[in-house]
This record gives sequence, C-alpha cells and structure tokens, in this order.
Amino acid sequence: QKINDLIKDIERNGLLIGIGKPERLKGELNGLYSRRINYEHRLVYYIEDNNLFIVGCKTHYKNN
Repeated sequence: QKINDLIKDIERNGLLIGIGKPERLKGELNGLYSRRINYEHRLVYYIEDNNLFIVGCKTHYKNN
C-alpha cells in the first residue's frame, strides 16, 4: 500500500514534492529520483514524456 501511495503522490505532486522524502539522485544515477518506502527501502523513478517509470523498488539504490 505504501508503494501505491508514493506513486499516486508522484502523479499528483511531481518529482520533488510530497511524501517519502523525495530527492534527486546524483553521480551515476543522475536523472533519477527516489522516495523512501521505509527506512531501508526506496522507490527509484523518473518521468519522461509525462509517463512515470519505476527503476527500482524495495531496495536501497546504493546497494545496486
């Protein structure tokens, strides 16, 4: 349910506003954004041509 709430919030509020501590990623992950699912796990995503693409879910991007 938390993941669905994050996705709905991204669709409503955009990339960097809303729940889950949204942040722009840097370095090799430049162009991607993340939000916290919980303390350990992140939802990693980007938006292109008004479409939301999920890159990773239930993992911390630094461990990939």
